[in-house]
Formats: sequence, C-alpha cells, structure tokens
Amino acid sequence: MPRFDKVNSAIGVYRGTLLANVAPGDYNVVLGAGHDAAGLVTPKLPSVSGFKGVVILDKTNRRAGNRIDIMTNGEIVWSSDETPLTAGTTYYLNATTGALQTTETRYMVGHTVEAWRLVVRFTDTGAA
Repeated sequence: MPRFDKVNSAIGVYRGTLLANVAPGDYNVVLGAGHDAAGLVTPKLPSVSGFKGVVILDKTNRRAGNRIDIMTNGEIVWSSDETPLTAGTTYYLNATTGALQTTETRYMVGHTVEAWRLVVRFTDTGAA
C-alpha cells in the first residue's frame, strides 16, 4: 500500500477539497489529480486544469468535501514486501485515467530508486 513518505508540507504538497466520493477500487493507489472549474479536486480526471499532482486516497479521506493533500514534490513508498514498480524507471500519468505508467506523456510524476520508492517531481509540459 503506497503512502506519502518524505515531503516538506510547505513546498511538496498543497491542499484541495475533493469533488466527489472515491470508489473503493481507487483506494490506496497513486492517482493523478486535477481541478474542476470551481477548483475542487478531481482524482483520475485532468479536468479543466490538467493534472496538477498525485494523490493517495483511502477509506479515511474519500468523501466529497474532504480536504486532501496533492503531492507535487516528495517521495511515495510501498511496504518493503511490495515491489509494484521497476527500479530506475521514470513514471508518467496516463492522460485519460490518471494511472501511473512508463509510457511518456506530458505529465511526468518522477522516477524510482528502488522498486518500492517513487521520487515525485511532478511536471506538466503543457499540451502535447
């Protein structure tokens, strides 16, 4: 299960209000997050602003109206018995679903050091 690890809250995350309830199938995964026209956070949807960072949602912060952290700079780790990613690989967001992928898109999330540690340096290169 992924979790935010090293992050400076003053510069590595910002807070936003969740637009809608999150489905249980989207708990405990790294997802891209955008904002709607009212500024509400839209996990899995780039919406009007494109993706602006990544989120990890679970049963404690999944309801519409919850304030959540959106990471732009930090580290995400998985428990040491999980190796969901590939070490030494750059990860991007799928431009439609917000899921992590290795195929290059305009949304670069960051890179792995070990297979269980993702160094997030989120960038949006603009319209492709």
